[in-house]
Amino acid sequence: MNMNVSVKLLWNFDINQAPRDQKIIVASDCGKVFSSRWLPAKGQDGDRWEGFSKGRDPIAWMPWPDHPHKEALS
Repeated sequence: MNMNVSVKLLWNFDINQAPRDQKIIVASDCGKVFSSRWLPAKGQDGDRWEGFSKGRDPIAWMPWPDHPHKEALS
């Protein structure tokens, strides 16, 4: 097993392509990067990305990475 392999993840700037059924990594317009997930509409809340106000979306996203030893652990 090569422990020195590096994976570079690329940002996707089309938030409409982000999966709404799994955790993703997002970038905000104020320079922050954090994990987020889609919050479906629930009463007056939801219908937005976690960590963002309704009507404000991440400027970019990337998939949440798998554990580097995922195959060995399963």
